[in-house]
Amino acid sequence: MDTNQVIEETARDAYGRLLSYLAVNWRDLHAVEDAIGDAFLAALETWPKAGVPDKPEAWLITAARRRLIDRARRTRISENALPTLLAMSEDTQRLASSRADFPDERLRMMFLIQNLC
Repeated sequence: MDTNQVIEETARDAYGRLLSYLAVNWRDLHAVEDAIGDAFLAALETWPKAGVPDKPEAWLITAARRRLIDRARRTRISENALPTLLAMSEDTQRLASSRADFPDERLRMMFLIQNLC
């Protein structure tokens, strides 16, 4: 059977099971649907070259779960970065609007670098 036919058949037979399994565990239906779509796209790219895995559903669940984990990590990183970026933006705006000269931090930077070495 052709690889694309196997993927199509797997999509028809397993999509509901994949969706329900991941949705129950992740509780974000939209993210799960995106991850499953990405997993099928990865299958379309990978399986013709590497061959169809022995357990296609398990491969798809693993690929989708990895996509969900990556998305959760990106979300967490961006949420943690936002306060820092806002503070940096406020500092930059404060420096730009003040009439004082821009502070010279080169000596401080040299001490920091020296302490790191």
